[in-house]
Amino acid sequence: MKLSKVKKALNTQNLKLYTDGNGDQWLASAHAAYLMDRDLTLTQDNLLAVLDVDEDKRADWVVTEMGKAPACLDQCPQEGCDELLIPIMSVCWLDELITIMRTDDGALAMVKQSQIAPADGKEPLTFMLRRSVDPDTGEVMTPVVACFRDMLACAMLAPIKPDAAEAIMEKMRACVEEGLAYCVESEEETT
Repeated sequence: MKLSKVKKALNTQNLKLYTDGNGDQWLASAHAAYLMDRDLTLTQDNLLAVLDVDEDKRADWVVTEMGKAPACLDQCPQEGCDELLIPIMSVCWLDELITIMRTDDGALAMVKQSQIAPADGKEPLTFMLRRSVDPDTGEVMTPVVACFRDMLACAMLAPIKPDAAEAIMEKMRACVEEGLAYCVESEEETT
């Protein structure tokens, strides 16, 4: 994963660095988390240098080293929690490319392509809608889109909030009905 793409996708100066029991590290913001390369050992002290943040701007950044990673950052598929997402189309919305995906039962998830970009590599990605439960509290967590490469998760992305997603879909429908826009569906069959 290219760190410059991760830095751009996180789009914040307030970062969290999680290290799990296996020594794997996740770099996260409020909207996305990315699995870091195992060859890097990131700390609060070296992270900004690794991200190529100028020394005179580092005082504006907040890096918090977290203890235990949340349940949603598990690299392995979670049986009963993960549901396959099929990308059905991408649309440009307010100068942002958004990928719209759906589960077999029709649940929709929309994710900004700029958040997917750091995970994109030579191997194709598989997407899952992860609805996990916090093992400590039993609380149902907000669903995330898990990006899998080689059967292991490499990124967790917060989908666009349901009310904003519904507004996007409604505006798209209105534009299509008025003949102002058209949608190109992916090769996957949609119903």
